[in-house]
Amino acid sequence: MFVQHDEYLINTSNINYIKLNENALKVYVYVGPTGDGNAGGMIPLSCEDETEYEELIAKLTK
Repeated sequence: MFVQHDEYLINTSNINYIKLNENALKVYVYVGPTGDGNAGGMIPLSCEDETEYEELIAKLTK
C-alpha cells in the first residue's frame, strides 16, 4: 500500500520503523535495507496540526 504525504509517496511495505515526535508534530519514517552494513533511509514528515499528525500515523500503521 502507498501513502502520500506532501511530495512523498511511501510504500508502507518497505517501512522498517517509525519514530514519533508529538511535540513537533513530526513523523520519521525509516525505510530500506538494514543490517550487515547496509543503511536504510529516513524520511522526515511534518504535519500542520494534531489531526493531520494522527491521521498520518493511522495511515502508516494500517
